[in-house]
Amino acid sequence: MLVSLLVTLTSHNVLVEKVSDWEQPHRRFMQGGNVPGDVGHYFEVRTFTYVDGPGSGLVHMQELISAIDAGTLMWVGGTGREELDNYPEVQAVAYAQWFTYVFALWEEQFRGRIAACFNQIGEARIRGSDILIDYFGDIRLIRNDFVHNKGICKESANLRFLDWGLVRGQPIEINAAQMMSLIELFPRNELRTAPTPQPPGDAQRVPGKVHPQLLEDVQERAQDLGLNDHQLLDAALRVWLA
Repeated sequence: MLVSLLVTLTSHNVLVEKVSDWEQPHRRFMQGGNVPGDVGHYFEVRTFTYVDGPGSGLVHMQELISAIDAGTLMWVGGTGREELDNYPEVQAVAYAQWFTYVFALWEEQFRGRIAACFNQIGEARIRGSDILIDYFGDIRLIRNDFVHNKGICKESANLRFLDWGLVRGQPIEINAAQMMSLIELFPRNELRTAPTPQPPGDAQRVPGKVHPQLLEDVQERAQDLGLNDHQLLDAALRVWLA
């Protein structure tokens, strides 16, 4: 997780360097400097070089400049300082990818492993769904808004642990300091504490198909026993696990 956070927080550095490397010769050309010609205005993603374009796999340099633009600070005569804020697109993309990746790690790998660990040292049966940590619950809410709500705060307005002040209906604009705080806020002690088994929750549909004649025979047997469809399925699965 720390490695992924490090990659996320530094991933924009390459783009910043490539933009700077392009701006210097372009500026000299625009100022009439002693250069043979202007540098290409398109960035080829495959080779990380500047080329003339447009074409497939090429990004105009103005798009990259806009993507890393974090606003500016201006001094206006008679009015003093004025800040023009802009949330860099590259920052939004990098952070959205991190929340999506870390949520997948937590949901698909870590919760089950942690539950298995507690099952080895305790008497109560612990399931992955019993591992409830608000830290990761908030990551899930932010991830959901990035993935399903175009980065607009909706579910993440209800964060329970991360006090980030996200506002419903506004773009999610997380800063680097908040991302860094995830290191200090990591719930180490909570992860070491045995969770309480949760109630089973609502009934769920069971995926899969069965042979039609087998289903017919089973339904007839269930009718003889006075079982409805839900009771039949519950009983069948319990017998299969026994």
